[in-house]
Amino acid sequence: MRTVLITGSNRGIGLEFARQYAARGWRVIATCRNPDAAEALNALAAAHDTLLVDRLDVVNHAMIDSLAAKYSGTAIDVLLNNAGINQGSEGQMFGTIDYGSFDPHMQTNAVGPLKMAEAFAEHVAASAERKIMSLSSGMGSIEMAHIFRGVLTVYRMSKASLNMGMRVAAGGLKERGIVVGLLNPGLVDTDQSAGARGPKISPTESVSGMLDVIDGFTLETTGSFMSYDGTVHPW
Repeated sequence: MRTVLITGSNRGIGLEFARQYAARGWRVIATCRNPDAAEALNALAAAHDTLLVDRLDVVNHAMIDSLAAKYSGTAIDVLLNNAGINQGSEGQMFGTIDYGSFDPHMQTNAVGPLKMAEAFAEHVAASAERKIMSLSSGMGSIEMAHIFRGVLTVYRMSKASLNMGMRVAAGGLKERGIVVGLLNPGLVDTDQSAGARGPKISPTESVSGMLDVIDGFTLETTGSFMSYDGTVHPW
């Protein structure tokens, strides 16, 4: 049985990942900061005996190490860094930036996934799939920065940092047979995108597409930034 570990599984894209992987028959280790309040995730776990719910806050490195120790000896085929935050447009427009918002964005969106990759590298290396995948954003693209102008500066910088961290990790892990990928989910209709303009896709459509992309990742494409529709996303 294949195993996936997903961060930020209590709602939105993370919950949909847990749902679709469970439907595939995978063992799902679904993590979130407050499992007691994760009603939808707990209901999903009740319907699938292969889905386990664990407490994890990716900004707490001791908690990450503790979870890695708990699953010592467990092969994890896909480590899926999904947890992320976007605290909204206020304080993120160039000219009125709230510099106090950098730390939570960077720690959650960039540093946390890198720490997860380090802590669980042995688990992934012991698996059949050997993949570490991280949810980035189209707004983390430097090449496309001019399109979005001055908005969401802090969030976008944190995602660009994630991209760099995982690209570096890809080079370091390739010799161990571990595939590292970055995923652009598209503009998904979730709470986090409530104020975003433009046509949105459902979590179901986004995750279904990303699962196909994850399946298709190989050592030849490790370190790539791919959109949910299978196209290469600009750096």
